[in-house]
Amino acid sequence: MRSIHWMLVAALAAVAVTTGCKGSGTALNPPTATIPTRLYVANFSNANGVFPGSLLDFGLPFSSNVAPLVTLAPPAGNEGPFGLVLDSSHRLFVGYSGEVAVYKLPLTPSSTPQFQITTAAGESQGLALDASGDLIVGINDTLYVFPAPLSSTSTASVTLALPSGPGCCLQEFAVHGSTLAIADAVTSPDHIYLYSLPLTGASVPTASITTGGSQAYAGVAFDASGK
Repeated sequence: MRSIHWMLVAALAAVAVTTGCKGSGTALNPPTATIPTRLYVANFSNANGVFPGSLLDFGLPFSSNVAPLVTLAPPAGNEGPFGLVLDSSHRLFVGYSGEVAVYKLPLTPSSTPQFQITTAAGESQGLALDASGDLIVGINDTLYVFPAPLSSTSTASVTLALPSGPGCCLQEFAVHGSTLAIADAVTSPDHIYLYSLPLTGASVPTASITTGGSQAYAGVAFDASGK
C-alpha cells in the first residue's frame, strides 16, 4: 500500500458567490445572501507529524504566506482531512477516515459539522456530488454512493469496486456534466477512470487514461469545455 504520509495538502476547492448569481441554470444563493470567496484546503498533516491535520479557510485577496482566516481541527477521534466538495446550498463536505463531515458556510473558528455521514473504513479521499445531489465517496478501491437528501443517517445505496483491484488510493474526483473522472493511484500504471453518472452497481468505466509506469495520479480537474 502506498504511504500517505507525503500528503500535506490533500484537496482544495473554492466558492465565489455574489447576490443573485446563477450557475448552470441553478440559483446558488438566496437573493439576500452574499457568501464571500474562499479557498478551502484539506491539510492532512500538521507541523508536528502526520496527525491530526486541519481544515483551512483562506480569503481574498491571496498573497504569499497569507495566514488562513479559519483553521479547524478534525472532529473528535478523527484524522485527516482528505477530500473536499461543495454543493449549491453553501455546504462543504469534508472527507475524514470513516466519515464525511458536512459544514455550513461560511466557516468560523467555532464551526462544527452540521452532521456527519458514516462511511466505510479508510480515508474518504475522493468526494463528488452528482446532478441529483447524491454524494459519491472513494475509499481505497471502492466507490460508495449516498443518495440525497443527505443526513447523519444516510447509508450507501451503491457500492462499486474499481477495475484496478484492491489497494490504496482513490485520490481526487472531478465532475463535468454527466462524467465523473477519478484519479486512481492504486496500481502501476495508475489510471484516470471516466464514468457516466449516475452510478449504479453495474457501472463500468467509459474510458481509462494512463501514460504508463508508476504515475501516482493524485489530482484531476475539468475546464469549462470538458478537457
